[in-house]
Parts: sequence; structure tokens; C-alpha cells
Amino acid sequence: MKNLQPKHYIGIGIFVLVILIIIFGGSSDKNNQEDLQKGQVLPSSQQEDSQEGIQEQSEPEPIIEEESVKENSPKSEPKAESQPEPEPQGESEPEPEPEPEPEPEPEPEAEAEIETTTIVDYVIDGDTFKLPNGQSVRLIGIDAPEQGEPHYSESRNKLINLVLNKTVTLEKDVSDVDRYGRLVRYIYIGNIFVNLEMVKQGYASAYTYPPDVKYSDQFVAAESQARNAEIGLWEPEPEPESEPEPEPPPVENIICSHNAYNCSDFSTHAEAQAAFEYCGGVNNDVHRLDGDDDGSACESLP
Repeated sequence: MKNLQPKHYIGIGIFVLVILIIIFGGSSDKNNQEDLQKGQVLPSSQQEDSQEGIQEQSEPEPIIEEESVKENSPKSEPKAESQPEPEPQGESEPEPEPEPEPEPEPEPEAEAEIETTTIVDYVIDGDTFKLPNGQSVRLIGIDAPEQGEPHYSESRNKLINLVLNKTVTLEKDVSDVDRYGRLVRYIYIGNIFVNLEMVKQGYASAYTYPPDVKYSDQFVAAESQARNAEIGLWEPEPEPESEPEPEPPPVENIICSHNAYNCSDFSTHAEAQAAFEYCGGVNNDVHRLDGDDDGSACESLP
């Protein structure tokens, strides 16, 4: 050791220092491992501090562009509402019966348009008359004979008896006037429905002309009854009586002994036939008045 230089002492010191570091460093790691294996529990304050530190380290950094990402992302369709799962069957309380819905009340019928006039001034025929102001009124739903047609007088006279110089009530249906400018109305005298009465008694027939058809069924039924009863318009016409044959003119001074007459000597067929029969007819046609021997003399005469 006498010959050692200072540099040798420095090297030996460094070597010894390294050995000490290795020895003490290894023992420290060994102690830490033993502590972990033994499960040493840190104080509660240290545990909370350690947990907070772990949480702070585990919290993710806030996303800055979250709103922009949502705006740029396509809109997702709304999720369909999930149907409630059916309850398991079992003893359940009976469902209450639904209350019956109230029936809708029927709408009230529109009131008929009624207007009243003071008097009927003139009757034209069985379905038309005039008011004092000159306005003509046509009875709706019926048809009566026109002037010159059969039963015209009877139908007109019946309407005269019902309405002339009387106050009447007029009821409108749909139309106001017809193509001739006449008011079209249902007519009432007190409780008498004049239109229906004319048909019922056979003085008019039912005449359905839309849109004014409010009482058309009544008119058709009334006409059927009148037809069956053969009254008024439906009364059968009497058969014409056959005219009696004219009596032959008296035969005076007729010559039958020889051919003395021709058809031109007689004015009518009846005169020639009388002379023909007086002289004996077909068995003794001395005057040759029956050219075809059919028993009728001078057939060309009137």
C-alpha cells in the first residue's frame, strides 16, 4: 500500500460507492414488494387522496368540438315509440264496458215557405188561377184538361167552387216560377189541400215534374183511387146510341107494270129502295134498280 497513488484511492472509492448503492437499492425494492404482498392499508385520508388523484388522472379531456360534430352529423330519425308489453294473463279485473255514444239528434226539417194572399181573382182552368195583381199561379204536381179538351169545363168549375174569391194559402216547394213565369205552389183552403183534392175527386191527374216532388207520392196514390172508382176524368164515356134507320118515304103512284124508272129518278137510296121493294124486290126488279142482285137498289145514291 506504500506505492499507491492518489488516483488509485479515487478509483477504489468509486468502486465501493457503486457496491453500496447496489446493496441498499436492492433492499429498498424488496421492502416495497413485501409491503404490497402483506396488503398494508393506507390511512383513509391517504386513500381518498389517492382515489381523487386516480380520478383526476382518469377523467378524459373535454371534447371541444362536440356541438359542431352534432350539427354536421346526419339527423337520426325519431325512434318509434315502443309498444307496451302485454301484461301476463291471469285473474284480472273485468274491463268496464264502453258507454254507448249518444245518437245524433235528427236535423229539423226545413220549414215550408208559406205566403198568404187575400183572394183568388180568376180561374183559368183546373190547375191555374190568377191573383188580384194579375200574377198567375200553377198548382204543383197535377194536370187538368186545357180549354177544348174533354172534361175541361168540369175541372175548371170544380176549382172555381174551391178557390174563387176566397183567401188561400200558398206553399212553395223548390221552384219559384215555371218557364211561363207562373208561380208554382201548393194551395190550401183551411184544412183542404186543393192540389190533392182535385186529383182525389178525379178532376185532375198526377203530374210529377222535378224538382218539385214533395207530395208526388200522395198525388199518384190519389189518381190510382180515382181511376179505380171511375170518377171525373176517369168516368167511362157512354157508348154512342145507334141512329135509327130512316123510315122509307111513303110510296104513292109507283108504276110496277113496266120499266118506268131509273136511279136518277130518285133523290136518295131510301126512296129507290122503297120503290124497289114495293114492286116486288129481287123477284120483280122491273125497273132494273138492283144491278148486282144483292137486294139493295141504287147503292150510289146518298
